[in-house]
Amino acid sequence: MANETRCCDGGEGLVFPILLVVVGSVLLAEKFGMIEFQEIWRYWPLALIGLGVHMLLNPGERHS
Repeated sequence: MANETRCCDGGEGLVFPILLVVVGSVLLAEKFGMIEFQEIWRYWPLALIGLGVHMLLNPGERHS
């Protein structure tokens, strides 16, 4: 069984689901008045930094 294909080996393919959870959580918190969207929008460059770190840590992964 050496040729088994496992979903999510090595964390590949987890970025999009995690992103969906984070975005959904933020929108839900905004809906209930826990946070204001303008506060979060100020920190959008952190998303670019996170993407860059992900690309640095996974250099062999194909990005399009």
